[in-house]
This record gives sequence, C-alpha cells and structure tokens, in this order.
Amino acid sequence: RRPDTCGTNRRPLASVGAAMGGLASACAHASRPVACSMATTRPSSSDPIVNEWFPVVTASDVTPGSVHPFTLLDDRYVLLAGDDGTVTVARDTCPHRGAQLSLGTFDGTRLQCPYHGWEFDLTGRCVYQPAQPELAPAENARLGTVHVKQAYDLYWVCVGDEPRNLP
Repeated sequence: RRPDTCGTNRRPLASVGAAMGGLASACAHASRPVACSMATTRPSSSDPIVNEWFPVVTASDVTPGSVHPFTLLDDRYVLLAGDDGTVTVARDTCPHRGAQLSLGTFDGTRLQCPYHGWEFDLTGRCVYQPAQPELAPAENARLGTVHVKQAYDLYWVCVGDEPRNLP
C-alpha cells in the first residue's frame, strides 16, 4: 500500500475540502490527509445523501463577481457571486458541448462558456449564442442550478430535489 492512500473503500472528501481550503482534506475516517485508493461512484437521485447540505466555501471568500468551482459527490459545480449580491450554484458543465464553464469568464452578471461563447445569466438561462446573435436562445438551453444558502459563515449546497433542514 502506498503511504498516501488509505487502502479502504470509503468515499474521499478531498474534493469538498479542496474547495474549502482543506477543511475536509482526507477520507472521513482518516486521522491525517491521505487519498482513498478506491474510485468513487456518483450517488443516484434516489440516494438520500443528495438531499443533505454540504459546505462548499466560506462566506468571506464570496465577493461580488467571484467564481468558485468545486466538486461535490463526484460532480463539478460552480458558485457564482453576482454584482447585485445574487449567489447561484450550477453544474460546471455547458449544456451545449460539455465544456467546463469555470474556465470561461464571468463579468458579475453573465458566465461565458470558454468553448463556443454561450452566455448564461445568474438564473442559469442562456441569454446569448455568438453563432446566432440575432436569435433568442432556446428555453431549454440552460444550466442545471442547485439549492444554495448561507449559514454559519459558509455557503451550503444541496443537489437534491428535497433538501433537508440545515441544522
């Protein structure tokens, strides 16, 4: 066994910890920072864990116009802080060609995909497509947004349809 792996089948929390500057940078059971040697699988939408709240970034790090990519339950997400104070969390994948949106640009009101330049507002709706600037984007051209709330000086995210109460 390599010294930087735990050798168990437990799900690593490294991706949540990386988004929070190392607050949860090891396996749930480990006493020191190590990486699990077990590949993880995404929970299904019927898995009760998707309805839980997970801390993803400290509130003091969220400033107008900031972008905070993170991984949660083996999916990529991005937290966007709008210039008007709106905070949105969406899947970090463009619905057009699957590009990683957090690699694009954000001006405080619109997130632009780095691949084809589609622009999304803070509700997740596509508002501009450079290949067809004269046409309004289709209504189904939108980002998958998830629940977000601020509490205890943290931003919390729930990716399920029925979020439980935050303690």
